[in-house]
Amino acid sequence: MHRLFAMSILLAVLLAGALRAEPVVLGPQDLRRTGEIALQSGKPGAALAIANALLGRDPLDWNALLLKSRAARDLGDYATARAAARAAWRSAQTPAQRYAAALARAQADASDNRRTAAQFWLRRAIQVAPDDRARQLATRDFRYVRARNPWQFSVNAGLAPSSNINGGSSSDVLMLGAIPLELSPDAKALSGLEGRLTLTAGRRIWETARSVTELGARLSGRAYRLSDSARAKAPMAQASDYAYGELETYALHKRRTSDGGEVETRLTLGRNWYGGSPLSNYVQADLSRSFTLSNRSVVQLRGGVERQWRLDQSARSANVVSTGFGYQKAFATGRLSLDLDWRRVLSDSISIDHSAAGVTLGYGFGKPVLGAEVTAYLSLDLSDFGASPYAVGGRQDRRSEAGVSLFFRDFDYLGFAPELGLRASRTESNISLYDSHDLGLTLGFRSAF
Repeated sequence: MHRLFAMSILLAVLLAGALRAEPVVLGPQDLRRTGEIALQSGKPGAALAIANALLGRDPLDWNALLLKSRAARDLGDYATARAAARAAWRSAQTPAQRYAAALARAQADASDNRRTAAQFWLRRAIQVAPDDRARQLATRDFRYVRARNPWQFSVNAGLAPSSNINGGSSSDVLMLGAIPLELSPDAKALSGLEGRLTLTAGRRIWETARSVTELGARLSGRAYRLSDSARAKAPMAQASDYAYGELETYALHKRRTSDGGEVETRLTLGRNWYGGSPLSNYVQADLSRSFTLSNRSVVQLRGGVERQWRLDQSARSANVVSTGFGYQKAFATGRLSLDLDWRRVLSDSISIDHSAAGVTLGYGFGKPVLGAEVTAYLSLDLSDFGASPYAVGGRQDRRSEAGVSLFFRDFDYLGFAPELGLRASRTESNISLYDSHDLGLTLGFRSAF
């Protein structure tokens, strides 16, 4: 109490600018206002002293904790600023108080170049924002910090019930000429549940006003659970037999061009696993060039080469050459996209060596439909295997797919919102073994900003 009393006298003298004959005692509310004035007047040292005096009276004083965090940040004492902001978060009683505490913590982290931590606290601020304006301000700050953070992280996860998790045939028999051969149960389509997870981390190592170079890694995996009907149909099948994993490292360079387009080069090194066993190692180089034709139209040309070293059967190793064309056009009602792709896979194995071409047409609606952002697509792929052990004329496949995704941006938690997808695909082949169809529903989450 003596310290608080003495500090009250000193601050009253300093701020009034005149000597008084008798000491002036300020109550807690007046002292808090005095601290705010000191902070706004560029006197963080005085503000910190007031905050500490108030906390000596009440260690859970939310206003004093917030004042201490902001003052310590202005003084460059970021550890103290973080600790005080976290204490303010714990003692907050209302959404507005939690919002202010989260912002204070984010500001302390950002000032200390801890931008990833700042992004996390800004997500918390967005989550507890007391109104739309506060939410918009925190979202703006999040984007500002993210743009200046050399580290970039992304997480994608989802669950997908599927009628064909193993890519099995929809036919019961394989026709060898006029001779029908019955397929084994695990060669037929098996239904089940797919769980998927992708983690990506990248860091900018060099950046100018027009270009950026990034190094990163990506880990993705898919795991399955067979349905009761699939287990009854194929009791020897194990869901782990269809699990897939992939680990990649990459180097990426982007450069904006004078015409408003972009040149992107990417080198990827990776390994994948299937059924728990190593499947292949690969290295891939990709190049793309985009052109901005107008404010609402973009064209992209792309190409790539890849070398795959199969670890299960070396004869299945392959060289892959691919090219592609993309077009996007924005309208008042939405965005249209068109993609054309071609690839040539060269391999000693006739089951791998083939040519393929595909087209994908997509449309994203400009306005929400029943509260969801809607994107739909149609695709068609044609594949030609020059030789096949099951047909004299080789193998020809035609795969068609249609899908729609619903993104519920307004139903987010910490900035991550649910996305619901529905897709249907069908593969028709001149060899019945490769005929298949799949109907799947996907529930996932992605960042809303």
